[in-house]
Amino acid sequence: MGIYTRKGDEGKTDLIGKRVSKANLRIEINGQLDELLVKLAFLIENFKDNNEVKHFEDLKIIYTQLFKITSLIADVNKEFGYMINEKDITDLENEIDQMSGQLPKLKNFIYYTGTNISMLCHEVRAKVRSIERIVVQLFENEELDFIVLTYINRLSDYFYTLARYMNLKAGNTEDLLKL
Repeated sequence: MGIYTRKGDEGKTDLIGKRVSKANLRIEINGQLDELLVKLAFLIENFKDNNEVKHFEDLKIIYTQLFKITSLIADVNKEFGYMINEKDITDLENEIDQMSGQLPKLKNFIYYTGTNISMLCHEVRAKVRSIERIVVQLFENEELDFIVLTYINRLSDYFYTLARYMNLKAGNTEDLLKL
């Protein structure tokens, strides 16, 4: 099977069960999620290279969940029943709480500085936030399970906390931003 089909040459593509314009909001979201998955894969490889086994495994689970969300977004007729559940959110919250318990309380904004891994976490977090904004648009205009919004929101919190945690673990002091 070849990589090209020529079906998209006129600006159309397929969701699961529906042909749409490549400018469709669901296509945009999945394109943004694809970019996030690439950034996340790079971060995962950095954790692997640094023998950070627990975070490596956690991030692979998150990668799978995000891939599931791309399928959920594409499945307009809910033919396959993809879903994110409360346990997925609870798992993120538990990880955030565990890392936060070791971090100094925030009283100021911080510069997004530190180790390469920390910086990659911030890059992923920022991408998650941009995706969240367009997922909200979809949620406001079409049927989309609220739990997807919750998961994506919590995911940005996770990456923010992970960035801070990795800096702490490396012995870096947070650089406070005073306005």
